[in-house]
Amino acid sequence: MYMSTSERLRSRLWAETETFREEPGVRDVETIDGELRLLSRAWRVARVLSEQMPSTELIDQLLDERSNTATTAGC
Repeated sequence: MYMSTSERLRSRLWAETETFREEPGVRDVETIDGELRLLSRAWRVARVLSEQMPSTELIDQLLDERSNTATTAGC
């Protein structure tokens, strides 16, 4: 998967940013949404540049995680 320099920097910043978590190992919705935005951009580029469609497995996992987090937080 190709990522631009700015996307790599944002990804690194997201990984290095420690956010408040009520439960250990549970990420906040904003972090998950940011990863989903990044993956959707990468997926769109891959659709244009490649004949083979990329897998949506990681996007599905993030959506499941977001759903579980939102349900736990009462959103």
